[in-house]
Amino acid sequence: MATRLPKYRMKDAVTRLGEGYFNPIWADLDNRLDTLERIKVDWDHQVTLLRDLGLSRIDEHIRPVVDEVNALLQQATDDTNGLAQQLVNDYLQPVVDSANELLLQVQNDTDTLAQDLVDDHIQPKVDDANALLLQAQQDASALADLLNNFATTDSREDPSTTTLLQAKAMADHGESGDHDERYYQKSEIDDFLDNANYQEFLASGIWTKPDGCKFVYVEIVNGGNSGAAVLTTGSKTSVSGGAGGCHLSFLIDADTLPETVPVVVGIGGTPNTLGPSLASLSANGNYGGQSAFGDFSPPAQDDGLGATSAAASPFYITTVDKLVLHDGGPAAAAIGTYDFTLKAPNTLKGGAGGGSGSTHSQIATTGAGQSYYHGDGGDADVVNNNNAQADNGEFPGGGGGAAQSFNVATTEKTVISGAGADGVVRVWSW
Repeated sequence: MATRLPKYRMKDAVTRLGEGYFNPIWADLDNRLDTLERIKVDWDHQVTLLRDLGLSRIDEHIRPVVDEVNALLQQATDDTNGLAQQLVNDYLQPVVDSANELLLQVQNDTDTLAQDLVDDHIQPKVDDANALLLQAQQDASALADLLNNFATTDSREDPSTTTLLQAKAMADHGESGDHDERYYQKSEIDDFLDNANYQEFLASGIWTKPDGCKFVYVEIVNGGNSGAAVLTTGSKTSVSGGAGGCHLSFLIDADTLPETVPVVVGIGGTPNTLGPSLASLSANGNYGGQSAFGDFSPPAQDDGLGATSAAASPFYITTVDKLVLHDGGPAAAAIGTYDFTLKAPNTLKGGAGGGSGSTHSQIATTGAGQSYYHGDGGDADVVNNNNAQADNGEFPGGGGGAAQSFNVATTEKTVISGAGADGVVRVWSW
């Protein structure tokens, strides 16, 4: 430890800075450094001795233990390898050998089974097919010989009934005008195809007969009637949908028609709108317009108006001057019967009737009718103290559904019945 600090202290304006002051300091510092260096040398020597002592102890005591452990580990490894090989030889190898024998046996059995299948089932079919093929070849050869023995001619005028016409003669015959008049000639058929025409009238207009046409087929559908509407503060009442538009179709000789024919397309019956109101209101449906092709027109569906009472009488298929008339479908019966079958009847070609309202407590509406070829009827809408809007009939000719709101109270309600769909006129000519 330093003990000379009091001798090194300086005092301002007293201590003289010279060799007498600094040399003793440098001498002390030099002595202390020398002492430290000697201590370091001795320390390094002691560390070396300690390391050598540790290594010698390792060699004397730990190395033999490590060598013994390594020897035991090697012995254990050798013993394990020998045991594994013994397990393979005693247990696994016999199983592998047995599996190989089974696999070989299965392969042999499979080959035998496959051969038996071929011999018993496939080969007979192959033999039959070969026999049929040989018979077909023989029949074809016989037919070829037979045809080769027929006499043929290039002349379509050959009167023989035993001489076959060659292809050229047959073609000439088809193009000629001297064969049986019961059959159309090719040129006539080509004219028919060239003159084929179709027009659909969605609004009234004029049909002009195409040049050269021989026949005209016309299909006419009236506009459908609209459904009835009821708004009441009381209980449910009967209310019916509109009938579908009537239908008429016919085939006519084009020569019986003038060069132009006026066409009328009936529009659908307009819907009824009641309210907004708290008062009891009602309105029958409106008629759909009649469609026409010249003087030809289906009858109007006068008995199928959407009404606020029972539905109108149904239509039936009738005839007019031997022309089949497919009338439009009636609306569903608006009666108080618990019968789900009381829907608007389905129709073949006319528009179908709209759905109606029932007074029965268990059902609100009866279903709309469906048309096979044309427009279906619109569904009814019958509600308790709420706004009601029925569906419109579908194009062409479908009748509109009925609409009703009952037990109306507190706030004003609006009721809108379904509109009838517009009619159509379609004309095919050839």
